Amino acid sequence: MCHPWLYGSCLQTSGLHKPRTGHLVAAGHARRSGRPGPRAGLHCREVKGLEMIEVKEKAAFYYNVAAQSPAVWPVANGVSFVSRREHHDWGIALHIEGRALRPEQLREALQMRFSEAERFRNYFLFLDVQRDFVVWHAVSDAPDAVTNLDDIRRHELMLAGLEHLA
Repeated sequence: MCHPWLYGSCLQTSGLHKPRTGHLVAAGHARRSGRPGPRAGLHCREVKGLEMIEVKEKAAFYYNVAAQSPAVWPVANGVSFVSRREHHDWGIALHIEGRALRPEQLREALQMRFSEAERFRNYFLFLDVQRDFVVWHAVSDAPDAVTNLDDIRRHELMLAGLEHLA
């Protein structure tokens, strides 16, 4: 079963459309928006027990983040970005599967997070129930908020020691 905002089909081939309210802004900025319209070349898959839209491109992923729609964007083997709610806030999570972790990767990420506490103050690092390493950052849901999604994505990769994927 797909997310109900897909209007009945997991496979949509029409172009990427702006949400009905709010809009995407150039260079990875997003405003909080209403429900999205049809999406380009998407299909659903189950991720961690949740139905999510799998996207292949950054723009499609950012569209889902702005629409507060669950989505996953695989960027490397065992590494993906996930648009999801964590507690009360919507955000972007970088997921690194346990099998893809380097031996010192978690320690290095924690060391960077706390040695540069001001720079990374809104980034949360944790292991999920599958013991995957997650770096998460909220995306503001205020109507006037503009969030630079590219900056969040780059900082999450930096914390995880995966800058080469930026």
